[in-house]
Amino acid sequence: MYAQITLNDKSMGMKDYRLYNKNGLAFYVFRKSYGVWQLAFGVLADDIKEACIDALILRFDTDVPELFYHHGKRQVVEVRAKKYSLWNIYQ
Repeated sequence: MYAQITLNDKSMGMKDYRLYNKNGLAFYVFRKSYGVWQLAFGVLADDIKEACIDALILRFDTDVPELFYHHGKRQVVEVRAKKYSLWNIYQ
């Protein structure tokens, strides 16, 4: 699925991502505030909302290399290699 997206950087760790439907009239606002994503404007079914948030995370959240679900909850992790074959995992 392709959607037109506009970005509004509101500073202080908050960004709004506006997704438009194919006719360009209806839109939904997804907000990332301090690392938490949510649907801020519009009404979508839960599965569609979560799929849109997943796609936005994978496309725009450059600090996030891995995204997966555990017990039905989204988990976003970053894995970094350290010296002596050690690894840091950040959630």
